[in-house]
Amino acid sequence: MPGIYAPPAAMANCQTGSGTVASLAPHPNGGKRAFVMLEFAPSDCDMKRSNQRDEVRTDGDCLADGADAWSLQLCRGPMPEIIFTGPAGRLEGRFQPAKRKNGPIAIVLHPHPQFGGTMNNQIVYQLFYMFSKRGFAVLRFNFRGVGRSQGEFDHGSGELSDAAAALDWVQSVHPDAKSCWVAGFSFGAWIGMQLLMRRPEIEGFISIAPQPNLYDFTFLAPCPSSGLIIHGENDKVAPPKDVQTLVDKLKTQKGIKIDQQIIKGANHFFENNIDELMEDCAAYLDRRLAMDDAA
Repeated sequence: MPGIYAPPAAMANCQTGSGTVASLAPHPNGGKRAFVMLEFAPSDCDMKRSNQRDEVRTDGDCLADGADAWSLQLCRGPMPEIIFTGPAGRLEGRFQPAKRKNGPIAIVLHPHPQFGGTMNNQIVYQLFYMFSKRGFAVLRFNFRGVGRSQGEFDHGSGELSDAAAALDWVQSVHPDAKSCWVAGFSFGAWIGMQLLMRRPEIEGFISIAPQPNLYDFTFLAPCPSSGLIIHGENDKVAPPKDVQTLVDKLKTQKGIKIDQQIIKGANHFFENNIDELMEDCAAYLDRRLAMDDAA
């Protein structure tokens, strides 16, 4: 399964590959010592050999000989960095596996690549950990042409393909996920809503400061899933009246529920309002998860 094991620093050029637990032994510092045989394709690794044996300490007894690399990663904790294959080349991301094998999954999409948007945007970063703290397998990544992601900006079309590849990757790591969410900020909100239309498994969304004044949202006909649209009262980039028109249109649709939150005094970037923004996003997500548990 590509990309699910994060190689050690000595293998910095080998960011993708597959692995199985070859053997286990007690670790002197507690837990178990797992010897992992990794297999890398030559195109993915600047090494003369295709196999690498690595030793990893795990926390507890959650591994057995022959366990897959997903189980190994679950025991090791968060993956600091992953590289996965996108339509225009490699895409760089950060991934946190779910606490349970059938835990929910989410991807978080960053603002406009040509205006400084990256996966390290503070709001994207906060969304990532919001999902992680609630047991999600969650991925944030750089769109093509941003950071170490290959390719060039493609005005939304290519970035939508990147988002689809990101969701594919998370689903390959967590094929038993019980639910799927997408969250996006600004440009990322537009991409996320388009992805929502193309992937029926997405059952919840968080759209922060969408820009219906700049981007066409008529594809939401109808919007297939319930979600949250949250924006700032003083947003000059995405004026509230335009966002309100979008919300009002979506609220006429049957079978879904669109929640709207307006952050008083907030601009498009939620300067001095990020804490309130995240509190509202987390409260919405908690309500939805509670409803799912009660169903």
